[in-house]
Amino acid sequence: MGAWVKVALALLCVGVFAALIIYFVCRKKSTAKQLMYYECICAAAIYLLLLAYITIFDRERMAERYIQIIPFSDIIYGLQNKSRLDLELVILNIFMFIPGGIVFGYILTYKKVPFFKIILLGASLTLLVEISQYISIRGIFDINDIIYNLLGYIIGALIVRSIRKKILTKKYVKNLI
Repeated sequence: MGAWVKVALALLCVGVFAALIIYFVCRKKSTAKQLMYYECICAAAIYLLLLAYITIFDRERMAERYIQIIPFSDIIYGLQNKSRLDLELVILNIFMFIPGGIVFGYILTYKKVPFFKIILLGASLTLLVEISQYISIRGIFDINDIIYNLLGYIIGALIVRSIRKKILTKKYVKNLI
């Protein structure tokens, strides 16, 4: 089992433990919506720790810093050379940020933050990861990672937004009847 899998399992256990503590401490004083908000804050903290570990701390230091600024070059290279690895990395970069979009999308929607600011947070988060990789020399500053990570974050935020709209629509229709 890889080191990052062990860290992910440890963080998952801590997250479950934190969620249980929140549930038992706050269940009588809080609404279900507030409990979900507190649990999402715990999930966000765990997500950020896991993200930092996977994208920065679990990597070997490189010999030198490198910046890749050609958009979609990995897709083009992957298609031209029939490289599954490059295309798989694109998909993994997208999927890695979907949970962030879901968790932060829910937290900020609860606080009634406009959607464009939720997306701005995702852009800031992915930019922070890339700058950290560049500064620590534990990865390259890659414009493609920013694009795909932000796409994953937007997908996650849109999932929360669509679920919220369905719930609100059902409540509205139910109140009309």
